[in-house]
Amino acid sequence: METIIPISPTKEKAIVWGREELEKMLDESPQNQDIPFTLWTTTLVQYIIYRSFNVSYNQSAIWKIVIIRTEKEFEMKLAEALNNPDFKVKMFDFYGN
Repeated sequence: METIIPISPTKEKAIVWGREELEKMLDESPQNQDIPFTLWTTTLVQYIIYRSFNVSYNQSAIWKIVIIRTEKEFEMKLAEALNNPDFKVKMFDFYGN
Protein backbone atom coordinates (compact mmCIF):
# COMPACT_ATOMS: atom_id res chain seq x y z
CA MET A 1 0.00 0.00 0.00
CA GLU A 2 1.32 3.40 -1.01
CA THR A 3 1.58 6.10 1.63
CA ILE A 4 0.65 9.60 0.53
CA ILE A 5 2.49 12.36 2.33
CA PRO A 6 0.69 15.72 2.25
CA ILE A 7 2.60 18.75 0.98
CA SER A 8 2.54 21.91 3.03
CA PRO A 9 0.77 24.89 1.38
CA THR A 10 4.05 26.83 1.31
CA LYS A 11 5.89 24.03 -0.51
CA GLU A 12 2.98 23.59 -2.92
CA LYS A 13 3.09 27.32 -3.78
CA ALA A 14 6.84 27.04 -4.37
CA ILE A 15 6.30 24.08 -6.72
CA VAL A 16 3.62 25.96 -8.69
CA TRP A 17 5.82 29.08 -8.86
CA GLY A 18 8.78 27.00 -10.05
CA ARG A 19 6.66 25.34 -12.74
CA GLU A 20 5.43 28.72 -13.97
CA GLU A 21 8.96 30.14 -14.03
CA LEU A 22 10.23 27.10 -15.94
CA GLU A 23 7.40 27.47 -18.48
CA LYS A 24 8.41 31.11 -19.03
CA MET A 25 12.04 30.09 -19.53
CA LEU A 26 11.19 27.32 -21.98
CA ASP A 27 8.90 29.64 -23.96
CA GLU A 28 12.03 31.52 -24.97
CA SER A 29 14.95 30.10 -26.90
CA PRO A 30 17.99 28.76 -25.04
CA GLN A 31 19.95 31.70 -26.44
CA ASN A 32 17.78 34.07 -24.37
CA GLN A 33 18.90 32.09 -21.30
CA ASP A 34 22.60 32.67 -22.23
CA ILE A 35 22.94 29.12 -23.56
CA PRO A 36 24.59 28.93 -27.01
CA PHE A 37 22.06 26.52 -28.57
CA THR A 38 18.96 27.08 -30.67
CA LEU A 39 16.80 24.13 -29.52
CA TRP A 40 15.89 22.82 -26.09
CA THR A 41 17.13 19.33 -25.32
CA THR A 42 16.55 17.31 -22.17
CA THR A 43 20.14 17.99 -21.12
CA LEU A 44 19.66 21.74 -21.55
CA VAL A 45 16.38 21.67 -19.63
CA GLN A 46 18.12 19.71 -16.88
CA TYR A 47 20.89 22.33 -16.81
CA ILE A 48 18.52 25.33 -16.70
CA ILE A 49 16.52 23.74 -13.85
CA TYR A 50 19.70 23.13 -11.88
CA ARG A 51 21.07 26.61 -12.61
CA SER A 52 17.82 28.41 -11.79
CA PHE A 53 16.40 26.35 -8.92
CA ASN A 54 19.43 24.41 -7.62
CA VAL A 55 17.50 21.16 -8.06
CA SER A 56 18.68 18.20 -10.10
CA TYR A 57 16.40 15.72 -11.83
CA ASN A 58 17.35 12.60 -13.75
CA GLN A 59 16.94 12.46 -17.53
CA SER A 60 13.67 10.48 -17.42
CA ALA A 61 12.00 13.12 -15.22
CA ILE A 62 13.20 15.88 -17.56
CA TRP A 63 11.94 13.90 -20.56
CA LYS A 64 8.47 13.74 -18.96
CA ILE A 65 8.49 17.53 -18.43
CA VAL A 66 9.45 18.13 -22.07
CA ILE A 67 6.93 15.60 -23.46
CA ILE A 68 4.03 16.94 -21.40
CA ARG A 69 4.89 20.47 -22.52
CA THR A 70 5.13 19.37 -26.18
CA GLU A 71 1.78 17.56 -26.02
CA LYS A 72 0.09 20.64 -24.54
CA GLU A 73 1.52 22.86 -27.29
CA PHE A 74 0.42 20.39 -29.97
CA GLU A 75 -3.12 20.19 -28.56
CA MET A 76 -3.36 24.00 -28.41
CA LYS A 77 -2.12 24.42 -31.99
CA LEU A 78 -4.44 21.68 -33.25
CA ALA A 79 -7.46 23.23 -31.50
CA GLU A 80 -6.54 26.63 -32.95
CA ALA A 81 -6.19 25.16 -36.44
CA LEU A 82 -9.50 23.32 -36.23
CA ASN A 83 -11.26 26.55 -35.27
CA ASN A 84 -9.68 28.36 -38.22
CA PRO A 85 -11.95 28.28 -41.32
CA ASP A 86 -8.93 28.55 -43.67
CA PHE A 87 -7.53 25.32 -42.21
CA LYS A 88 -10.78 23.48 -42.97
CA VAL A 89 -10.73 24.70 -46.57
CA LYS A 90 -7.12 23.53 -46.99
CA MET A 91 -7.94 20.08 -45.57
CA PHE A 92 -11.00 19.91 -47.85
CA ASP A 93 -8.86 20.74 -50.89
CA PHE A 94 -6.14 18.29 -49.81
CA TYR A 95 -8.52 15.35 -49.74
CA GLY A 96 -10.18 16.46 -52.98
CA ASN A 97 -13.73 16.57 -51.64
